[in-house]
Amino acid sequence: MVSLARIESQRRYRKSSVRAYDAHADYQSAFDRLSYFAQDEEEIFLWMKLIAHRTRNTIESPIWWTVIQKFAKIILVKRCMTGKETESAIKKSLVLYP
Repeated sequence: MVSLARIESQRRYRKSSVRAYDAHADYQSAFDRLSYFAQDEEEIFLWMKLIAHRTRNTIESPIWWTVIQKFAKIILVKRCMTGKETESAIKKSLVLYP
């Protein structure tokens, strides 16, 4: 889901900003990870379909969309973060009612 979250969030935010080539690396990353577990290409494609569906459902959820928007605002301000800073930003984003 993580591999596909960026492109699905971009679609949710502004569908017109998504280009055909935008998601190639994201889908390739998800495909490569799934290839370790699936037994053939058909199984990989079925998993990809399921993961894409679950990712879209998560992003469409009002609660998760709020979290995604908060995190996006943080990373737009601070474009380069350490692992600890990223973890802190995610935790701040998860606080729905400060």
